[in-house]
Amino acid sequence: MKKIYWIIVIVAIGVFGALLLYFYLIRQSPTTDNLVLKNATNPVLGGNDNPASGIDFTTQASRLESYTDDGAAKSVVAELLDRPQMIWPVINSKIVGAVLSRSGDRIQYYDSLEKTLLSVDLAGSDPQLLDTQEATIKKLIWSPNAERFLYLSDTGKYIGRDISGYQENFSASNIESPIFVDDQGTIAYQYRDFSGEISNISIATLSKNLTDFRVLVPIRGDLELKLIPQKNALAYYLEPNLNRTSAVESVSLAGSPTKGLYTNQGLGTDACWSPDGKKMVFTQLDRAGNLKLYLSDSDGRNSKLLPVATFVDKITWDTTNNMLILAVPKIMPSISDYFSGQGKTLDRLVEIDLNTGEKIFTYNLSTDVEGKNLDMRNLFMAADGQLLYFNNQYDQALFTVNLKRLRAAWLAGFAGFE
Repeated sequence: MKKIYWIIVIVAIGVFGALLLYFYLIRQSPTTDNLVLKNATNPVLGGNDNPASGIDFTTQASRLESYTDDGAAKSVVAELLDRPQMIWPVINSKIVGAVLSRSGDRIQYYDSLEKTLLSVDLAGSDPQLLDTQEATIKKLIWSPNAERFLYLSDTGKYIGRDISGYQENFSASNIESPIFVDDQGTIAYQYRDFSGEISNISIATLSKNLTDFRVLVPIRGDLELKLIPQKNALAYYLEPNLNRTSAVESVSLAGSPTKGLYTNQGLGTDACWSPDGKKMVFTQLDRAGNLKLYLSDSDGRNSKLLPVATFVDKITWDTTNNMLILAVPKIMPSISDYFSGQGKTLDRLVEIDLNTGEKIFTYNLSTDVEGKNLDMRNLFMAADGQLLYFNNQYDQALFTVNLKRLRAAWLAGFAGFE
């Protein structure tokens, strides 16, 4: 009887141990609600690794999940603002088209190494898979609410999608410079037929495969298109060039034939608008061939020269629309070299008060990132203007700047400011 008793005890212990092991493994296995970082050596910083390389894609649904707990998002911001660094890398990978999510607490981007579209929190952690692509994305264009996007693939075609993974009924290779003009999938673009005889700016919807197009302006040349916020209007001009002059013009999206002339003809013309649509910043070369930066009303009136010069893709506006944050090159490359990708810059960070037109401070960020050159492009704000994000052209990594700490250091008279 004793032998049978001990056999029963041993078997029971074995079964109990097997059950414990089974439930432990179940709890540790990844689900669609838990993305696993394989190489997260420093998850607290959330930026020393590439989030995309740590996702087990075999278990993930292709979707976006934003924070449902606003407290979680606030805690991420609080942790970032409490760090002692002025600047640090958020995502160490080759990033294309980084943008702030509609909720404002996440960053959406394409990782060209992993060929995935991702969403991460503001610290570069908690990766969520939005989409995977077989083709390499060369250019990514977002709708104003960051829920739809167009991408230019390595086949030369533009493809329309949204962040839920749904592909719009759209694919075209004879359109150029497309931009979203609303959140419903309406785009403006330059159309050129394959013979090159027809060229115009048109507007149409992706879901109808552009069959409902309307021609806004018949025009030739390589164009830049920009949406003017809050104005129901589109700005256009020739791509910045040293060999031809261009002016910023506008046309109503409603189809009105009335056009507006915002600037005089000039070389190196480029422009951007404040989020409220009330101010415009534009560049042109002076007679000596130096790039100059101007501030004006949204329609180009009352223009004045700003105290520094830089390129438009190195500019962003704060949440009040009264401050400009700019990455200013120490040595200005030629326009041709810059836009061809051959001319990289070494940048300083500058803040300008638009009410006075005066420079507040200049700071050399490279001193805070050992061994890193910084060519800052695609700048955008988060956390009510307390955090600045940018793509570094040298390595394509995404960086963040703690503007709250930077401004406090300037007020306290710390070194490194001009």
